[in-house]
Amino acid sequence: MAEGLTPASRIRQHVSVALSSLLSFAPACSSTTLLAYPLPGGEHDVAVVERGGEHWVLTPQEQYGPFAEVALDATRISPDGRRLAWAASAGDHWRVYLDGKPGPPWDGVAELRWSPTSRGVVYAAKDGAGWRVVTARGIGPRHDALASGSLRACGDSAAYVALVLFVGARLLAR
Repeated sequence: MAEGLTPASRIRQHVSVALSSLLSFAPACSSTTLLAYPLPGGEHDVAVVERGGEHWVLTPQEQYGPFAEVALDATRISPDGRRLAWAASAGDHWRVYLDGKPGPPWDGVAELRWSPTSRGVVYAAKDGAGWRVVTARGIGPRHDALASGSLRACGDSAAYVALVLFVGARLLAR
């Protein structure tokens, strides 16, 4: 990274050059850019835009949407820079989209993390009054709560580490 440039200023600098090509993939009307991820070479740029009250996830190859909302803090490019995951709501439920393919519906989604190998994601999914950890291999048991920031993917994302909180002040590490 160029000395003196923060990630945010680097994004703004890059977006001013590259975003115009991304926006040509979205429906025509005025838009507000909510998030942009520039990557080296510019061929895997990602933008989240709002147009007419709808949210869109844009790449140079595809446009995904419309969504009622896209969770900006849960929009992630894989460590190898080749894959994209995001959480979005198209109504009453949230889904995690992995390379454009929607996962199951949930009441909420948090802690979206890529595995170190970029093979899959791990995330916390709100299921009624509890939370479940979702991995490439499936959906874990319901927990009362997960400690914020504790979810970590291990290996290929089939394994995870999280601090699980139970009502009654019992703590259990998985």
